[in-house]
Amino acid sequence: KQPGDKVTGGAINGEGRLLISTRALGAESVLARIIRLVEAAQSAKAPIQHLVDRVSQVFVPVVLLVAMATLAGWLLAGASLENALINAVTVLVIACPCALGLATPTAIMAGTGVAARHGILIKDAEALQRAHEVTAVVFDKTGTLTSGTPNVTHMVADPAFGTDENALLQLAGALQRGSEHPLAKAVLDMAAARGLVLAEVSNSRALPGRGVAGTLQGRDLALGNHRLLEESGLRPGELADDAVAWEAEGRTLSWLIESAPRRQVLGLFAFGDTLKAGAAEAVALLNTRRISSHLLTGDNRGSARVVAEALGIADVLAEVLPADKAAK
Repeated sequence: KQPGDKVTGGAINGEGRLLISTRALGAESVLARIIRLVEAAQSAKAPIQHLVDRVSQVFVPVVLLVAMATLAGWLLAGASLENALINAVTVLVIACPCALGLATPTAIMAGTGVAARHGILIKDAEALQRAHEVTAVVFDKTGTLTSGTPNVTHMVADPAFGTDENALLQLAGALQRGSEHPLAKAVLDMAAARGLVLAEVSNSRALPGRGVAGTLQGRDLALGNHRLLEESGLRPGELADDAVAWEAEGRTLSWLIESAPRRQVLGLFAFGDTLKAGAAEAVALLNTRRISSHLLTGDNRGSARVVAEALGIADVLAEVLPADKAAK
């Protein structure tokens, strides 16, 4: 895409930061798409409904034949037409073939509606039918088991860079400007609380599963996780002890590094998050139903371990890239 191109509603920005002018509303909103998904699920036929349709194709004619036979039988027995009709209609009412065809779609509509009110989006009727077969649930961490509103708990500058926390925060905040990521919001909120002015970054881009990068005043900077640090070829240096201690506390870590003109670690940020209300109860309820819980996250092992232990989740897989989560 180039400046001036149209952006399709629902498109995903893979990397970088965009300024987009809205030209359409209403039916193209995220809410409208969710409503359409729920409606599609409600109108879709589950496998059991196809079976019901096949049975109904035979059942309805059979019931009609039985009703007609009842009518004829009573007439042949010498009953009045009124009594014969009453008995024939009674057969139709008792058999009620309409209920057979309506029961399944009614149940699907009720199930998807209740799920939507509880924040669960069911896209396919077959998924709803097979829900009773679920034996394991895989959770993401941030925003799913935790509140998704982390805050900066610690930050430290590398001695070679200096000890000015505000200078460190200004660089990190500049890289995060315009980002909607929860960690970015935590950095920006702290910078705003301290009244810091953030410079404009050029060549801003996202590094999926790693962090963000950009150029500021001729310096190539990046802010991200341990994977970003490893791929840059830099080492934690004097911040290694802080990193180990904070990770053991269950903190999420972000490294601020410079790749040009100098290659150096500038500082380290630690973020804390709280468990989401109801997360522990949900995991416990799954356990009582013999459904195992698993944690799959891109966060560091220490942070994942602390959350898993607090919720009683035994199986944890951390530091997984977004593109690799489905394969796991």
